[in-house]
Amino acid sequence: MEAAISWGANTIRFQVSQPGLDFTDPLYSDSYLDRVAAAVALAHAHGLAVILSVQDQDGLGGGTRHPQPSDATIRDWQALASRFNADPDVMYEMFNEPQNRATPAGWSVWRDGGPPEGNQGVPAVGHQNVLDAIRATGANNLVLADGAQYAQLLDGLPPLDDPLGQIAYAVHPT
Repeated sequence: MEAAISWGANTIRFQVSQPGLDFTDPLYSDSYLDRVAAAVALAHAHGLAVILSVQDQDGLGGGTRHPQPSDATIRDWQALASRFNADPDVMYEMFNEPQNRATPAGWSVWRDGGPPEGNQGVPAVGHQNVLDAIRATGANNLVLADGAQYAQLLDGLPPLDDPLGQIAYAVHPT
C-alpha cells in the first residue's frame, strides 16, 4: 500500500472471491468476510479509499467461472453491503469483467439476466438485480458496473436504473 501511495494512488481495489463469501459454496469460509474487513481497515489506515470487486473467475475467484452474476453474487453483496454500507470510502464493483458481447442480446443478459446454459448451469441474474439487491440493504455507496467483453466495451450499454444516481460504468482497457 505504501508503494501505491508513493505512485500517487488514493484508491485500492480488492478482488473478493465470490465462492469464499457464498455460504452455499464449498469454498465458503466463516472468516473470509472478517479478512476482507481487515484489508479495508488497513487500506483506510493508509488513507486509501477502497473498491470491493466480486471476482468469480477460475483460479482468481477460487472456483468455476460464471460469465455473468448469479444468485451467489447477490448473496455476496448482501453480506458485503451489510458490513460496509456505513463507509462512504468503500465503492462496490458489482461483478468483475462480465463476459457478454456488446450486442443487443449480450446486453440484455448483462442487464436483465439469462438462462443457465450460458452461465455454468445457473441462471444469470443480471446487473439490475444485483444493483437492486445492493440498494435493498440500504447502501448509498457508489456502485460500479463493468462493461461487456471482460469490461472492455461500453458501446450499446443499457443504463441501469439506480434511484440514488450513484452508479458509474467501468472499463478495463487492454
